[in-house]
Amino acid sequence: MNKAILKLCHLKSIKSRLVIGLMSGTSLDGLDIALVRFEDQTKPQLLKFKTIPYSKNLKNSLKLIASQPIVDLQSVCLWNTELARHHAKMILNTLKQWKIKPSQIHLIGSHGHTIFHAPKHKHKLKNFSNSTLQIVDGNHLATLTQITTCCDFRQKDIALGNEGAPLAIYGDYFMASSKTENRILLNIGGVGNFTYLPANLKFKDTFCTDTGPGNCLLDAYCQKYCNVPFDKNGALAKSGTLNKAWLNAMLKHDFFKQKQSKSTGLEAFNLDWLMSLKNNYNLPEINHVDMLHTLTELSAVTIVKGIEKTVKGQYEMYCSGGGFHNTWLMERIKKHLNLKSIKDCASLGLPADAKEAMIFACLAHELIMGNKYCEYGKICLP
Repeated sequence: MNKAILKLCHLKSIKSRLVIGLMSGTSLDGLDIALVRFEDQTKPQLLKFKTIPYSKNLKNSLKLIASQPIVDLQSVCLWNTELARHHAKMILNTLKQWKIKPSQIHLIGSHGHTIFHAPKHKHKLKNFSNSTLQIVDGNHLATLTQITTCCDFRQKDIALGNEGAPLAIYGDYFMASSKTENRILLNIGGVGNFTYLPANLKFKDTFCTDTGPGNCLLDAYCQKYCNVPFDKNGALAKSGTLNKAWLNAMLKHDFFKQKQSKSTGLEAFNLDWLMSLKNNYNLPEINHVDMLHTLTELSAVTIVKGIEKTVKGQYEMYCSGGGFHNTWLMERIKKHLNLKSIKDCASLGLPADAKEAMIFACLAHELIMGNKYCEYGKICLP
């Protein structure tokens, strides 16, 4: 029998398993690497975490092929391999810094990097189903690191009749469910999404959906018009004024007419769409801080509407993702929901910046261990 398969069979019998989770998000900040320990009957434990920033050249190369309606197919093909090589090098260098041998790691769970997400409610083509495309070849990761790699989680979700996103529901359920309180785990990355975790611990009552833009429009607008990578603490937005005409036009996007659960991405919410609203709805001129204020309100309002439509009764809210650091955005969400506080996911052992990478470590572990609710993904042997 193949030695790698023998190792997989051995995982069931050992008490502790070390899994690396990888997340490369639409914000193109870099690669998140989370080292997570899994032990039977206990919650996963984050041991180490690091974000390795992407270089300017790498960001620009990925922007040319990500979320674009027309791309150079050769570039997509090449970057599927090349980004895997980048990620493998980042993993090996990080393990060396942590003084951990690759042979000590049992699995890698790789999200890949989404270059296009096309749920049926977006493409609206009768003869086609939901679809999604991530690059970062799992076989290269496995071969270059010599670590069994699990990938293609979103593709399996679509094959089972879903939209391929959001997948946070599985990791959130395993890592953060509670018998004592209903919980909402809100994640604000490029796109906003939340998971509802009922205290009855019934997976059938657990719920997850995207809500719309999180940071994607804010960051893109800052980079193009304000010469800053993002609106730190929401300070620019806070200094502006809400433009109701612009906000109302934004809220007419088809995505907000869909029933939950649903998914979206940069293909739907981008600066081209934003700029098209001015002519489509005869909108007034708007200055940059007022636009940032209005975009922040869009993120807050759509998050709140998504929650109010689907969650009834009392709950505690915990937040993760880059948007958690935007204090003005968090203030707006709290005000709309009439909440005294929104807690950091770190209080659950899920640090805000590490949580998504931890989820993909969890998905890889569940796939290999054959647990009840999630056997998603593909296994690439070294």
